[in-house]
Amino acid sequence: MACSDKGGWLVLHWTILHFLCPYVQEQVQMSKLLGVGAAGCVYSATYAGEQVAVKLLHPSTADEKELVREVKVMTALQHRYIIRILGACLEPPMAVVQELAAASLHELLHHQQLRPQWGLFMQLAEDVAIALAHCHAQRPPVLHRDLSARNVLLGFDGHARLADFGLATARNRTFLSNDKARRRAASAFWQAGAFGTASFMAPEVMQAGQVTERCDVFSYSILLWEMLTGLPAWQELVSPLQVMFAVGVERQRLPIPAGCPPALARLLKECWRHNPPLRPSFPEVLARLRKIRAQDSLLQLQPVLLKHSSANSSPSKAPTLTGAKPLFSLATRDTGHIMAV
Repeated sequence: MACSDKGGWLVLHWTILHFLCPYVQEQVQMSKLLGVGAAGCVYSATYAGEQVAVKLLHPSTADEKELVREVKVMTALQHRYIIRILGACLEPPMAVVQELAAASLHELLHHQQLRPQWGLFMQLAEDVAIALAHCHAQRPPVLHRDLSARNVLLGFDGHARLADFGLATARNRTFLSNDKARRRAASAFWQAGAFGTASFMAPEVMQAGQVTERCDVFSYSILLWEMLTGLPAWQELVSPLQVMFAVGVERQRLPIPAGCPPALARLLKECWRHNPPLRPSFPEVLARLRKIRAQDSLLQLQPVLLKHSSANSSPSKAPTLTGAKPLFSLATRDTGHIMAV
């Protein structure tokens, strides 16, 4: 294994990660716990004199192949809007990445109960689209497959960074030829947890495990919806199977929030179309976003939210409106805070 000019490890084979474990561990000094998830913990740390974040996986649930795949993909995808990986090892299973501002987009939207100001919303939307366009431009295209608000990290420079490529893969154009095979594949994927976040998942992935670039486009539309409303997508549905039935079988879609610019509403609807080839590509999405930004530069997000009346209510029913969550903007690195306004 060799060290690249930009500090990322060029992964040649998983056994070499074992060999480098003492070196990586020796260079890492943990400090503050940033978050805990089902797969592991994230710590603030220093690595070779640089402030970093360390993703430490639980040994009982760690998937070596998934970790190696993530390291390989993130090393290959050098881009300003993709989190930069600095090192990794398998004993213990961990990855060292650049540390950004303070939180993921999920943390700000759903725990701190904030929404982005209009200008920042458009900036973050463009950043994520640029990062995914870069992924899809690789040969073969790299598909994220797990895009969600949890995997978008914010920097104090006002830009987003795409993270968590554990499910990333090269494009697979395989079509399952009969219904029975499709059902078996879907069941296997669900049981293995290989689909990603259910509320962001494209209907064709739910039903057949078919993965193309347009699956990321569908997930992106759900991300935009959460940024617009401040709400978790499909929060009124209590299980992934209910989401699968509503989106994949009944073809339900999330309601467009009041005050959403018409051009942005049209883009959302096109990105979550049921037929994958009818969804725009990310270069098309970027062009549309920039046009919206130019036309609506003075527009602010309206202070309304969508709220469903109960956990059992149908997503297709008209939502009610309630008070808005505060908007947020990013402060400078010197202040060290996310600002609510």
